[in-house]
Amino acid sequence: ECRGVLFRSLHAHRHRLAAANALGLVERARHLGKAARHDPTDSSLSAEAAAAMEAAGHEAMTEGRVPEAIRLLGGAVELGDLDAALVLELAQLRADQQDGDGVASLLHLIPADLPSDQSAHRTHLGAMATATVDPHASVAMVEAAAQQWTATDRPGKAADRKTAGQGKSGEIGGVRGGM
Repeated sequence: ECRGVLFRSLHAHRHRLAAANALGLVERARHLGKAARHDPTDSSLSAEAAAAMEAAGHEAMTEGRVPEAIRLLGGAVELGDLDAALVLELAQLRADQQDGDGVASLLHLIPADLPSDQSAHRTHLGAMATATVDPHASVAMVEAAAQQWTATDRPGKAADRKTAGQGKSGEIGGVRGGM
């Protein structure tokens, strides 16, 4: 028991040193994440690792490295960064990768009392996650999300909703509407 604690503490310290000397955000985040996993009782280390993983995940996303961004942002969430905006962002990335199960598991981490735009986004992501399993339920969820988006008070969002996916003369997605 004592030897195990000493072993984990030593590894955590070594990874902290490696993180301090890391050349980039991803390497720093990787080492801090390993340090936090070796010493899960150090809440400040876990918070530092989560923040580093979030920053590195955003860098990876900006550079188009989506799988790495998902891994890093997921690591931040695993270490306890449950900020609704971060979890929604990660859920959106997973939805874009057709990972309905991953989306569904993340949506359970988001509190119910969200600002209206985040609540609408959460409902929309839930619909996307449900689409392959229960298309009929998904349609109802998409309609609920549309109503929530309509109720938001974000400037410019109403115009975006009116024109999203519409082409000229009522075309939707390049196809003339008229169901």
